[in-house]
Amino acid sequence: MKGGKLLLAVVMVGALAGCASAGAIVPLSRDTYMVEGSGGGGLRTFSHLESLALAKARAYCAGINERMVFVSVHDTGAPTWTPMESDVTFRCVPNR
Repeated sequence: MKGGKLLLAVVMVGALAGCASAGAIVPLSRDTYMVEGSGGGGLRTFSHLESLALAKARAYCAGINERMVFVSVHDTGAPTWTPMESDVTFRCVPNR
């Protein structure tokens, strides 16, 4: 019985923790892109998902020797209830 309680505790912690990641960069126009931060609920926040997406956006622009300029964010979902998404729109502009 003791092992069953431990297993239940481990499963509950895993369910609450959820997982989060940033998706692929999607071109919207010549210099404007979108990237999605998504998570399976749990204890994630929109700010966490947005920061994952923004980090990927910055890395993408740096990879083409430009800098990232934030345009907008659109959040959907509900913490702990439904999958959450933060769609970040950004531009890559020449470094100054």
